[in-house]
Amino acid sequence: MPEIRLERRDALAWLIIDHPERRNALTPEMMVQLGEHLDTISADQSYRAVVVTGAGEKSFASGGDISRFKETRKDYSTTQAAAKRRYEVFARMTHLDRPVVAMIRGYCMGGGMALALQADLRFAASDAVFAIPAARLGIAYSPTGIETLMSLVGPSAARDILYSGRRIQADEAMALGFVNRVAEPEELESLTLEYCGQLAQNAPLSMAASKLAVRELLKPAGSRDSEALEAASRRAAESADIVEGRTAFMEKRPPQFKGE
Repeated sequence: MPEIRLERRDALAWLIIDHPERRNALTPEMMVQLGEHLDTISADQSYRAVVVTGAGEKSFASGGDISRFKETRKDYSTTQAAAKRRYEVFARMTHLDRPVVAMIRGYCMGGGMALALQADLRFAASDAVFAIPAARLGIAYSPTGIETLMSLVGPSAARDILYSGRRIQADEAMALGFVNRVAEPEELESLTLEYCGQLAQNAPLSMAASKLAVRELLKPAGSRDSEALEAASRRAAESADIVEGRTAFMEKRPPQFKGE
């Protein structure tokens, strides 16, 4: 049965898209599962970082499940309702106070790219392939997704990606700024584990404040949540972790942060 699984690996939460018979295509039910898992992670501070990936080596997520389009895209109202539900789930990932890394192998298409866009960082195998084939399917891609895409690659590259629907290789995706790291397929998981393992050792309140700041600073100056930014800075400044960080530095030992 198609599902998104939540697995724990030490301090890391792994969200695994598992729908291999359709190259990990995303169904509405899988999006509900994703939202539930994000709520679980949000409530458990022992998870220090999140990895999102696809089961197997052939696909991260090939997009929305086209076999369900008669149900989810039969007219404008159903299309909008499905998009609203999808981006409500995506918003939980965007606002999660932990770093999220998408580990991408194989196909990352359409809705799969929309999901990957919600991650803070994207690590890809050298044979990964990206595309938004909306123009080949008669779909108007979500303005929310386009806005996020533009924030990474700029408007000119976004136009190219959307107008053409062409496939983009991992090296070009990195040059465009969509991907942060590229590794050989057999090295991708170890790279991701090493990087996220380092994140798990860092100060949670510091990373949460940085994630919030980046998100808010991408907004126009007048619409930024100044109170939330100040509260995040104050929480870090008054935390036990900042004392631990200073003490560990002076004692020349690794810090033991607790997120408090």
